[in-house]
Amino acid sequence: MSAVDTRELKAGGAGAAIATMSLGIFLMGLSDMLAKHLTDALDPFQIVLVRNTIAAPFIVGLVYWRLGAKGS
Repeated sequence: MSAVDTRELKAGGAGAAIATMSLGIFLMGLSDMLAKHLTDALDPFQIVLVRNTIAAPFIVGLVYWRLGAKGS
């Protein structure tokens, strides 16, 4: 296990990481709340289909942004 060299960290990098994790935790909680609320009206398979249909463009966009148009 190697130690992290703090001189290599960019200013604000830790703050951005904390904000990203906080946003992710919030969104997962929101997703869970909506899924529990929708189980009264929809079948669980429908909820999973809708959730994945909404999430797919974000995942594709993230991959496209990270890898670029060439995919490398």
